[in-house]
Amino acid sequence: VLGWREDVEKLARDQMMAYYRKYYNPNNASLVVVGDVSREDVFRRAEKFFGSIPRGADAEPALAAEPPQDGERTVEVKTLLPADRMMVAFRTGPAGSDADLTLDVISTILGEGRTSRLQKRLVETEDLAGEGNVDVYNYSRKHEGVFYVQAELVLDAPVERAREVVAEELEALASHPVEERELRRAKNILRARFAFEVESQYGFASKIGYFEALDLPDYVRDYMDRIEAITPGQVQAQARRTFTPRNRTVGIGRAPGKRGSGTESPEKRLRRAPMRGQSAPSLGDVHQVV
Repeated sequence: VLGWREDVEKLARDQMMAYYRKYYNPNNASLVVVGDVSREDVFRRAEKFFGSIPRGADAEPALAAEPPQDGERTVEVKTLLPADRMMVAFRTGPAGSDADLTLDVISTILGEGRTSRLQKRLVETEDLAGEGNVDVYNYSRKHEGVFYVQAELVLDAPVERAREVVAEELEALASHPVEERELRRAKNILRARFAFEVESQYGFASKIGYFEALDLPDYVRDYMDRIEAITPGQVQAQARRTFTPRNRTVGIGRAPGKRGSGTESPEKRLRRAPMRGQSAPSLGDVHQVV
């Protein structure tokens, strides 16, 4: 459930039923059938089981959008978790666009696997985050989406340095074309993952239904070819457009007793070096620190 608990508690039954009747009707639904079936038999059975359900009123399209972001936003909160957390996010466009698929490639270059750019920098080179605690994701939706980098830092790691590393790697993508070998690796990962996701009848049907709901009926058919066609120039141009300071929002969760920026002593860095492989608690866990 998305939203605030207070809103759910105040929601009346009549409001819930009105919402259900407005959106859960045949003219706002898609039926996906995958398997060894005939078109005629599918339509006959659909008519038999669903034909008596009356058409509902057409729901008005959702046109509301966030106002343009005119500068970097930063939010910092205190947490009860043992180590700092950081998220750097950028607003993006709708799902299915050329920009969206290019950002899929960029997220893979930056964060997929041990040899990806941010995994190497934050985990292996700088000892700022534990293995498995760096996520880079392009979350696209029907209207606006978000591209984010999230890191759960090791104990006593300076969040300011982690923020600098992320900025440096994003700037590198915007400043220099990606090498063909690195681009090929990203394409192979994306294409292989997509192939596995549609390998089963259930996975194939789910993909078709999801993108049909986003008004993208050709997405599943065209995805692999569109990923294959992305060039180093497209990657660089999209990085320039997306990773700008005015389009950036930074969220920082501070562990108890930690405030603002500061320099890290060699002794502290030495003490936390063995923590490289430690996994921080999930975002939903809360720990009392004495």
